Amino acid sequence: MIYKKLLTLCLCIAVSFTVACESDENNKIAQAESCINENASNESAIASCSSFLKGLTSPRANTLRCSITLSAGGLSNERIVSAIEVMDDASSNENELQFMALISLNNTDSANQIPSACSNTDSPGIEFVANAARMGTTLAGFLTSIDIEDIDEETVIGTTEVNEIYSGCAPDSACKELLGQSAESMYDIFCADADLSENEICADVNAAIDFGAGNYEDIGQALIDAFDPTP
Repeated sequence: MIYKKLLTLCLCIAVSFTVACESDENNKIAQAESCINENASNESAIASCSSFLKGLTSPRANTLRCSITLSAGGLSNERIVSAIEVMDDASSNENELQFMALISLNNTDSANQIPSACSNTDSPGIEFVANAARMGTTLAGFLTSIDIEDIDEETVIGTTEVNEIYSGCAPDSACKELLGQSAESMYDIFCADADLSENEICADVNAAIDFGAGNYEDIGQALIDAFDPTP
């Protein structure tokens, strides 16, 4: 399944922290990785590790910067695995919104950094996940039964939660515009060349891009309609 391939791409959230560097910017990147390893259980401290990457713009540095942003937002490899397992349940009409909620970040500050922190990396997979996480953070903000700060790999996103998300975003212009922005980024870096028969999210993203014709809110409207758990 494409989602298992995606998991391999996204495990750079961990790999970026430990792989030895091989360029002139080795020192700063090595310092950032050392900082992350020393603060693995402290999300706020991990966020400060991006300071070592100031001024670096290589794809390698951008990938690490994106990884720091996602980790500072509480997104772990375990949560990515849980979200991907949800997407592998082809029998569910709720799996896309469940995926988005599980991959959401635990704070909006980190999510707001994604457009700048998670572009021009050397990993299309991590950029796909980052933009899905940005979508998910906005969508999970409509939950009343679960606090976004408490979502982790063990969280169960059921029918009640999925309906809360859908009914919250569907009439909300700001939500739909953000979905449209993130969808365009996902299309540009990942979905345009994806096997749509194996990637339900990319199939919906691509259809929404075609429908919206450059209008973010229209793209978001088409996307949230595609995510409707009770079509």
